[in-house]
Amino acid sequence: MADAVGAGEGEAAPTGRIEIRHLRHFVVLAEELHFGNAARRLHMAQPPLSQSIRVLEQSLGASLFHRTSRHVELTEVGRVFLDSCRIALLHFDDAIESARRAVRGEAGTLSVGYVVSAGFDVVPRVLTAFRRRYPGVHVRLLGMSTTEQLEMLKAGTLQVGLVREPGRHTGLQIAAEARERLVLALPADHPLASAARVRVRDLEPESFLMSTRDRSPALYDKIVHLCRRAGFSPRVVQEASETQTVLGLVAGGAGISIVPASFHALALDGLAFRELDDAQMSLSLAVVTRKDQSSSLVEAFVEVARSTIAAAGAGS
Repeated sequence: MADAVGAGEGEAAPTGRIEIRHLRHFVVLAEELHFGNAARRLHMAQPPLSQSIRVLEQSLGASLFHRTSRHVELTEVGRVFLDSCRIALLHFDDAIESARRAVRGEAGTLSVGYVVSAGFDVVPRVLTAFRRRYPGVHVRLLGMSTTEQLEMLKAGTLQVGLVREPGRHTGLQIAAEARERLVLALPADHPLASAARVRVRDLEPESFLMSTRDRSPALYDKIVHLCRRAGFSPRVVQEASETQTVLGLVAGGAGISIVPASFHALALDGLAFRELDDAQMSLSLAVVTRKDQSSSLVEAFVEVARSTIAAAGAGS
């Protein structure tokens, strides 16, 4: 006659709450239906296994196994509980692995800001390399100005920023940096478009189209500085908040501009790019993070960004 595995009459009942090990012991015993085989598979002695099953049954208030002198079999409650236990253990193992992957910087969500010019070249290369190594990480990309990124980094609402000429800011650090050359953007039918390289001083009579200083302070100041060093101040006839708009105006014949070389990727009819003769016509592109930020995800992204930017020279 079959009897339930558990404490017998008059035997002190084991006490204790259900732990994940009890579920593992139950599933293995349910699969083996043999205490000796299950104990060997679990690398434990048989008495502790029997004790674990008794604790589980008494905590549940139900018998999970019937045992005869020849074999062990699941009760109806045991069969129902087995399916639920397998699902619970699967979720538990997934949760543990997710946490371990997060510790290794292989899972989670990362917020990354970037200046628009980096979105044509650097960001796609860095993101492709990062996703190849860390496919479980969701990267939230936010296109914004350098000023906006620095403010969000300080506030802790952005984890990584790809900015132009960041300067020094309390609480922030430059994790990687490279230079990107600046080029002349002009109408394709402009007389200077026939030259392979243009001198800065030859731009004195030109109408300059520029991004507003509040959106692109580093670029704006660099252009003004280089023009003044060449002996003139740029005659700015139009400003726009976005560089793409500026280049659209250039393509339409409204004037010329100076932009990062990565804007070569913005193919517009009527737009041409030419090299400038000034060796200092470049801007830094920096990966900036908070100094007090301790994150495996951030460290992993910075490592990939640093190696990718260094390998490609950031378009220089």
